[in-house]
Amino acid sequence: MAKNIFSPDGGFYSWAAKISEFFLLSLLWLLFQLLVVTSVPASIALYDCTSRCLIRGEGGIYKRFFRTLWREMGRGNLIFLSWAVLVAVLVFGYSILYVKGQSDSIYALFSLVYLLTALIPLGIYCWLIPLESRYVYKFWELHRSALNYAIAYLPATGLL
Repeated sequence: MAKNIFSPDGGFYSWAAKISEFFLLSLLWLLFQLLVVTSVPASIALYDCTSRCLIRGEGGIYKRFFRTLWREMGRGNLIFLSWAVLVAVLVFGYSILYVKGQSDSIYALFSLVYLLTALIPLGIYCWLIPLESRYVYKFWELHRSALNYAIAYLPATGLL
């Protein structure tokens, strides 16, 4: 049994190949994260490649990454821009409540409630990338499904 460990068809080389492919795929993802406008399409492509190529064993991992990245560039950027505006509005609202909360305790309570309420959109955002990678939705149906997943799988959403 020990002789088969280091054979080219054995478990060690298969495991090492998957680890190295995942490492290189993560480096590609990191490279496209540095370009902010490609961050969501790169995340969708990473999820797609990981689930299909590394877990299911389909071939052509890098070809699939770039094909998915290019395919999701339009919708991914639309998702990114819409959520960037929402996050900017939420951060601005929280900063106003936080500054007011320094002098008045009722504003401090409002800022805490506001912060906890703002976690709901963050949970929705966490589900957008896996859902966009796996299924074909219209833009608003994608967000509604992400809300359903965020609520239905609340513990998993908290971990995300």
